Amino acid sequence: MNQPRQSQLVPGEVLAIQRNGTPRRDLEIAEWMERSQPYGEYRATTGAFAVITPTEDLPAGPDDWIVRFADGRFMPCPDRVFTAITIAAAEAPQPSLCSECCDPVPLAELYPIPSGAQLVEHHRGCL
Repeated sequence: MNQPRQSQLVPGEVLAIQRNGTPRRDLEIAEWMERSQPYGEYRATTGAFAVITPTEDLPAGPDDWIVRFADGRFMPCPDRVFTAITIAAAEAPQPSLCSECCDPVPLAELYPIPSGAQLVEHHRGCL
């Protein structure tokens, strides 16, 4: 059964340039994609821009963002989605670091102990 699934955005950095519908901006995006390693593939004509992926060509609207992920993949993203995601990621609470292993842990998994240190569940048996 296909049901909605609640997910939490993982904060991370991406590089992105927003199209503005002009040939000059599309040329800037194309040059940026060509300079990237691995380079991104695209198809551009007057007024149209598409990012080429292994499975299909993904058209980008006139105000869409072209996003480059850490693994080198490029993908168009509608402005309203990109804006919502970047705002949500900026407002998301940043995870704390476990005082024992320095792993990032969500705030809900931290437990105060009398000494003032904080341990996560996987360290509670070490007391």
